[in-house]
Amino acid sequence: MRKRSWLAIGTAVLAAVTLGVYMAWPDSSKPAKAISPGAQPDTSPVSSSPVSTPYFYVTATGVTIMRDGKVVAQQAEAFSSGLSASGPNMPTWTLDGKYVFFLAKAFTAGDLNDDTFDPSGSELSSQTLVIIDVETGTIHDRPCPGCIGAGPAGGSRVVAYKFSDNRVLNQILSFDLSSGDPPNLFQVKQPKYPNWVRLVAGLPSGAVVAESNGQGAAYGGPESLHILGPDASIRDLGSTGSDATASPLVATSHSAYGPEDLAFPANAHAWACGNNQSIVLMDSQTGGIAHTDMSAAQPKGYKVGENGGVAVHDLWWDSKGTLYATIESWTCSPQVEQTPSSLWRLDGTKWVLQDAGPLAMARQLDNGKMLVLSSFAYGGPGGTLYLESGRSKTVVANNILAISTPGS
Repeated sequence: MRKRSWLAIGTAVLAAVTLGVYMAWPDSSKPAKAISPGAQPDTSPVSSSPVSTPYFYVTATGVTIMRDGKVVAQQAEAFSSGLSASGPNMPTWTLDGKYVFFLAKAFTAGDLNDDTFDPSGSELSSQTLVIIDVETGTIHDRPCPGCIGAGPAGGSRVVAYKFSDNRVLNQILSFDLSSGDPPNLFQVKQPKYPNWVRLVAGLPSGAVVAESNGQGAAYGGPESLHILGPDASIRDLGSTGSDATASPLVATSHSAYGPEDLAFPANAHAWACGNNQSIVLMDSQTGGIAHTDMSAAQPKGYKVGENGGVAVHDLWWDSKGTLYATIESWTCSPQVEQTPSSLWRLDGTKWVLQDAGPLAMARQLDNGKMLVLSSFAYGGPGGTLYLESGRSKTVVANNILAISTPGS
């Protein structure tokens, strides 16, 4: 059983959501570096017709893309994350699953709030969007000066928020990664709180943007959600209603639960022992909210905000539009872990236990195969990634921070 400090949980999870680290400048003229133990690059030609689900895993020093048990590509960068692949500047899939991308340099809200921060004269002026072609394994970068966040916006499109030369966050670059054409530049209205804007997920209609509304905001919430189209159109969805940052926030193009195609944990009593996270669904067309029944995942005799707590470490959709979550619960006075971080599945409106764990993350692959990332301590080097197939269990790599598959 993992023992943990609730202050440490709050600090680490908030850091995973709002913080990044300096990322090494990628040199596209050099070959990608091998960076992960347990896997070696495959030198055979990559099939032009991949038949299995690709995935990537992230360590503190880089990202590796895998398919059919072989390394498609590796890129050495510095990453920082909790138990989620949705942290700032973490690698992200395009919606068509053909590319993985991320910004080379991460900047924290603290950096952007510093009076001495100058986007035109800082490292942001040489910011790049790193792009990995999942089919060929080729890696290159595109200039993205002033960019602080990027997200998928349908197909192979990516949109990025960027500062203008006068330090105003009022520009959008819209990339089509399947084309060598320069990105389109759009002028938009600066968000009310520009230093707390996150591009958190993608839908066919555009990227999902989360913006702190500045009310309290001690832990980043509540946030207003918007859809940012590839043409820089902005459509409001409404508030998350959470007193902390809604992370992870995940989207799907086909939900098994009706029109609700967004999911995120809403917080109450954030980061106290009585912290309560409940998973809610949202309809990206109307902003309508649907609540889910988490009673089976809560500690026995649970009273919200009083005698125990619940935390959602990971959320993901499978290819059929089914929602999964990694959930942990505990009691207070005394502080005891009730249920270790375990895998749950949303069945109708109720969460049912899928794997008692302990585990940090999981993803479904083809032919009944499953990726499982072992549980690990916050701030630690990461967990062990296993590939499970029937009764067999194979180690893929060690010291893994996060995993992801297209559409998850």
